[in-house]
Formats: sequence, structure tokens, C-alpha cells
Amino acid sequence: MPYLQQLELIVSSGGSSNLLEGNQWEIFIKKHLPFLSMFNFKFQIINIDRNNYNEKNILSQFSSSFWLNRNPTWYVAYNIDDFILYTVPRFAPRTIKHSLLSILPHSTTLPVKQYFIYYNQINELELDSNDKSSYRYGNVTQLILSITKIDESIIDLSKVKYLCVKSLSWSLKKLFRIIKTSMTCLYHLKIDFNFSMVQLSDIYPLEQIRILDLPQFSCSFNNNNIELCSIFPCVERLTIGISSLHQMSHIIDQFINLSSGSFHIMNDQGDISHTLTETDTVYKWLIEKTNRLAIDRRFTYRLDSQSDIWIHLWISSENIPPEKVSYNYLFFLCFK
Repeated sequence: MPYLQQLELIVSSGGSSNLLEGNQWEIFIKKHLPFLSMFNFKFQIINIDRNNYNEKNILSQFSSSFWLNRNPTWYVAYNIDDFILYTVPRFAPRTIKHSLLSILPHSTTLPVKQYFIYYNQINELELDSNDKSSYRYGNVTQLILSITKIDESIIDLSKVKYLCVKSLSWSLKKLFRIIKTSMTCLYHLKIDFNFSMVQLSDIYPLEQIRILDLPQFSCSFNNNNIELCSIFPCVERLTIGISSLHQMSHIIDQFINLSSGSFHIMNDQGDISHTLTETDTVYKWLIEKTNRLAIDRRFTYRLDSQSDIWIHLWISSENIPPEKVSYNYLFFLCFK
């Protein structure tokens, strides 16, 4: 392979530390791969001898002109917690908590002025602190909010497609205003805390949301006072916690674009599980209690009642009936 120009290696070793020897790699490449122009690797060494292989000893071998005086430069970094040596930016982390992203000069051969490369690689971010940053996250597509505000000076919100909100101190009106004005690509929203539907009064609808997760909706306050569909009129996929079968039927009829729904029936006192024991009863209940499924019975559902009760529903929007699928668990196809 003397004419090889690109090489990528991902290796996990049980204890051999030869992979961390930058000087040996230099000798090997010069002798056997003289035309190599792109070299990316991710080496994890388990049970490493920390006394002989610390950050300084390892990275000093990758700081020679052989590694740094080329185009593109072969920058490396070392994660001392997981014993991983990797090239930057190819194997820089894509998922991070904001509070944990601290780039130390002794942990990488990347120059300080190019630390922005790390931030540009992050596409899944949890904002869990209000710490300021000298750099900006420019390519985040999945954002988790564990704090009560967003500093738009450190993150480009225009590329966010998925948003999960965990902090119950958020004002939903404020949050939705940010979504409307700054998160133009957002289509998947998860609100993972108890909230009052009263907070959603006088709010312009979010037509951009196609996937909605409300796992604690059954525990929220006044959740019957305002129609969810008036806030999220274009939802196609819904996962929601509910407190009654009546609530489920109402939601099915509300969301006229719904094609997939997962309903977690919480706080069951035994009457709901008893109602859902017989498959015929479930079928009859769905078509009798929902106007939508009574008119068009081209739907598929699955009942999970091993511990908690879940009803997963798929509603066909095509002109032809869906094909029957066989599974080992309870699975039913219903059509005219």
C-alpha cells in the first residue's frame, strides 16, 4: 500500500500503548506510506499506565513538524477520562453538555485560535449552565434546555430541528416566541415537565411543529381547558401522557393530521386495564368513541400492557388499506 493517500483507523486496545507512540507512527508512515495525505484515527487504550502515558507525554510526540507542518494539519487531542486519542476535527465530540466542554491547552495540539473547530462539530447540545463562552455553537441541530434562558450569543438557534425543554421554570409564552422568531427549522418539540395549559392562551400557533412529545401532559394543570390542536395544528406524530381513555379519543379527533400516536395511560386504577383486556373491546371502543376512526377505519394499533399501559396508533392517510404485519406481541390491523 505504498501509494495509499487516505487512512482512517478506529481501534480499542486492551492494554497495548504502541498506538499512542507518535514517533513510531511518524517512522512507519515515512517508510511505508509516503503519499499519505489524510490520516484520521480514534484510539482507546484500556488499562493504560498513567505514569508513563499522561497528556503531556502523549501529545508531545504529535507536536513535531511532521504532524503540524502539512496541509491539512494532523491535529490530535487526548481525552484523559476515557483514555481516547483522536484526530481533530474528524473525531471531535458531537454530543456535549455545555458545562463539560472545556478545552484545555495541554489536552490538544490544536492552536487556541482554532478552538472554534470543537464548537463547530457539536450538533447535540445540552445547555445545563449559564457559563459564558468565547466561542459559538454554530451547527447544533438537537438542543436540550435544562436552564431557564437561552444566550443566543453562544448558539445559532436557526439550525435547531429538535428541542427538549426540561426546566419547569420556563415561561411557555417566552419559549414559543423564541421558537417562532429564532428556531425556523424546528419541527420536533418535547416539553418534559408539568405545565398549565393556561400558559398557552393567546399564543400564536406553531405550524412548524410536526412531532410533539408531551410525556407529562396528564400531570399538567387545566389541560382540558385549551385545545392542543389550536397551538400545534400540523402535528403528525404525537407521544403523550394521558389520564383517561376519553382524553385519548378527544386528542385523536383534535389532530386531523395525526398519522402516528403513542398514548401513555397514567394513574390507572384498574378500570382502564380491565376495559382494554379483550381485543374486541379495544377495537369497538376506538371506532365507537372517536369520530375519525368511526368514519375511516384504516388504522393499525398495538396495545402494550406489561407494566404501564401504552396504546400505539398508526392512521393511514393513503387511499389503499395498509398491509397486515405479523408480530409476536399483540398487533391488530383494522379496516373496512
